[in-house]
Amino acid sequence: MITKLTTDFIANQLQCPDGQRRIEYVDRGGTGLYIEVRSTSPGQGSYYLRYKDANSKTCHRKIGRTTEMELDDARRQARKLKAEITLGADPQAELKARRSIITFDAFFRDHYLPHAKVHKRTWEKDLERTSCASGRRSAGTGLTRFGVRRSSRSTPVCAVRDCHPPTPITSSSSCVTR
Repeated sequence: MITKLTTDFIANQLQCPDGQRRIEYVDRGGTGLYIEVRSTSPGQGSYYLRYKDANSKTCHRKIGRTTEMELDDARRQARKLKAEITLGADPQAELKARRSIITFDAFFRDHYLPHAKVHKRTWEKDLERTSCASGRRSAGTGLTRFGVRRSSRSTPVCAVRDCHPPTPITSSSSCVTR
């Protein structure tokens, strides 16, 4: 539905008609900016920019939520994106490139671990260490979240970065920070 988007319209009239799952309120003026309102979230929507890519395919780029940004900010962002697209930028390609970067967990699980199981006898320790480093804890390992083995001693260990190697704190010694 083509309409003049105003802050009053966004505050009071963002509703999806009965019987529809979503509706698009397109900003008058041909800027490509529109607000998508879904039936599951009445009174709020998302700002999108509709544009044509280099292959003349219609694409959509989410700008933000109506609850998080003002209409003027969304219009400014849409103008900026359209200018970049006109100069040859492809926002979809940038998003795809960012998503294609492999995470450490995915690398470890898909590449390192299959290799380590064949070539290392201690691959289970690697798995233990990585599970603790990523915040998961293996039951019964005695390791804390940060991969530090719990000490059976009651003596505290110096935790200051500049004290190498870590030394037990006694009444006669103390950690000195530099």
